[in-house]
Amino acid sequence: MSPEEALPRAALALTLPGTATLEIGLQGIPAVVAARPSALDAWIAGRRLSGGPYALPNRILGRMVYPELLGPDVGASEIARGLFEASSRSFDGAMEGFRVLLGPEDASDRIVHALFPPEASDRG
Repeated sequence: MSPEEALPRAALALTLPGTATLEIGLQGIPAVVAARPSALDAWIAGRRLSGGPYALPNRILGRMVYPELLGPDVGASEIARGLFEASSRSFDGAMEGFRVLLGPEDASDRIVHALFPPEASDRG
């Protein structure tokens, strides 16, 4: 099953920080963001990101909508607890304004076409 088919049916998600959290956020799915980044990944993130959340919806909304469990010591029990808590709290209204902050629905297509114009790929 493709993500496009699975996401509309999902009641809860476990995801890595990254663009998948945007798709989950657009679908309005409660989620927990978890990762055990390598030392290199943590160093890069620390240099590239200002302080604050790692999950894109949390950064965009300016508040913690998705719990973030990040670090070398994150284990199955913490993830299970996070998923249980996420599944038992109300998510209604949590993503209020998210789609508006992302821009028009075709914004991602416009960004991709600006970065990779069709004529550039035709020269291949």
